[in-house]
Amino acid sequence: MMDDMLAFENMEKMLDSDDAVRGCKALYRYIMDNESATHVTLAGACKVLNNSYDPRVVFSCLWALSNTPFEVLIPRYEFHDDEGGIHPLTASDVWEAKRHGSMPHPETGNLLEDYEDKVFLYFCPNRGRER
Repeated sequence: MMDDMLAFENMEKMLDSDDAVRGCKALYRYIMDNESATHVTLAGACKVLNNSYDPRVVFSCLWALSNTPFEVLIPRYEFHDDEGGIHPLTASDVWEAKRHGSMPHPETGNLLEDYEDKVFLYFCPNRGRER
């Protein structure tokens, strides 16, 4: 597992602003120090950072932490249907829906053209760097 100093050095090389580096370091510490954190959303990350960063900077931090060399966050997607069901999606499911402009309902197979407001991105901590 990458030690904190090496992680912070990589952040400084990878990110393009001091705000992004500071935000990324704070999120990294939060994720690594809080075993109870099982999901991280953009809104949740903004809250962890006391809403003191532009959401675009926070998203850059989430992106960095979900990619090599960090991989401390694993991106996940869910589809929330009108009946209250929550269905996990793969990144491929989301890309295919975007490409075609519609997606099949995960249970019924009915084609959905108004899916975009019902697909949610979040991140799961990967403290052990397991994929």
